[in-house]
Amino acid sequence: MAVALKIGSWLCATFVIFSAIVWLVGGFLVTNALSNDAGSTVSGLDLIPATFWPARAVVSAIGVVGAITLVLSRRAFFRAITLWFALEIVLIGWLYASGFLASQFNNFESVRNLAVLQMCGLSVVLFAWVKHNTLYRPRILQE
Repeated sequence: MAVALKIGSWLCATFVIFSAIVWLVGGFLVTNALSNDAGSTVSGLDLIPATFWPARAVVSAIGVVGAITLVLSRRAFFRAITLWFALEIVLIGWLYASGFLASQFNNFESVRNLAVLQMCGLSVVLFAWVKHNTLYRPRILQE
């Protein structure tokens, strides 16, 4: 059981850290594109709020902290991972409210890709919950 928890922790941490790197590099590229006036050539970039990318960086940092605490099996890993996923959902809602997601989702494949990404995040949260209950929940005494 301990080996499965360790392998699962590393897989989940790899996903969270890779996702954070992709979002941060993407944010840098989009910010660069906007500063070079590419907003007029790429549709929808002007719909992203200016404060989105700093908020995205904070959420990514929370995810990386959660991933590290998950691998190290610290007691607070479940709270950090759950907070990360909740903030991911909030960011998606923010992009939807700004009109950016509606402008980009012109086919079902785009929606499916976002759904798959969020299901992977939910899987990380479920794994963290199972690991937390396995490691820290008091054992019920059997008589």
